[in-house]
Amino acid sequence: MVAIAGNHEAYYQDLLELYPYLRSEITADGMHFLEQDSVIIDGVTFVGATMWTDFESDGPDGTAVAPLISDFYKVRLGSDKPITPQDMIDLHTESWEWLDRALYEASGPVVVVSHFCPTTRHNLGEREPARPYYIFEGEELIEAYQPDLWVFGHTHNDEDAQMGKTRVISNPRGYHGREVPGFRKNLVIEI
Repeated sequence: MVAIAGNHEAYYQDLLELYPYLRSEITADGMHFLEQDSVIIDGVTFVGATMWTDFESDGPDGTAVAPLISDFYKVRLGSDKPITPQDMIDLHTESWEWLDRALYEASGPVVVVSHFCPTTRHNLGEREPARPYYIFEGEELIEAYQPDLWVFGHTHNDEDAQMGKTRVISNPRGYHGREVPGFRKNLVIEI
């Protein structure tokens, strides 16, 4: 089993401490925590990172949505410093560069696991006004490397689409009392 962190895991946490903690705890339970990491399981390469966002899915002024997003009040980067849109862009850029290299070096079946949505084609429904925060333009990576599968979360909307050779899927359960109607509890994907 592989796991990545989402934005909620970082609430009231310092990201600089959170990722090492999760890596230690999750690995101790026999799973694989992926934050700019990869692992090969039964011949399938899993590459993963939260990915965050670059705020560019709707143009250059995407950071204007930041005041609407609780992450900028609840997530810290460093001891007491709330994360900023520029911090998030920097984290996204670092993850993008890592993922580009990881996909270039991967062979055989490949599954990408991210929290943030990698395609601007995704319908956000009620979250549409904050689109630049939920989505990054990952189509370039999908088109260049054609991983077999890209699994993501964050948007709270289900997705199951084919982009070239890549199946792009999100299957969120949703919040208690606000379950996602399209959630498939027993979903199994064969690679």
